[in-house]
Amino acid sequence: MPVCETVWSILTCFQIQHQGTHSHVT
Repeated sequence: MPVCETVWSILTCFQIQHQGTHSHVT
């Protein structure tokens, strides 16, 4: 698995958690 795939997964998870805390999405 490419590193990009792992980084994207972490970023997505982080964004989802951030959305749960803040409803303001850019």
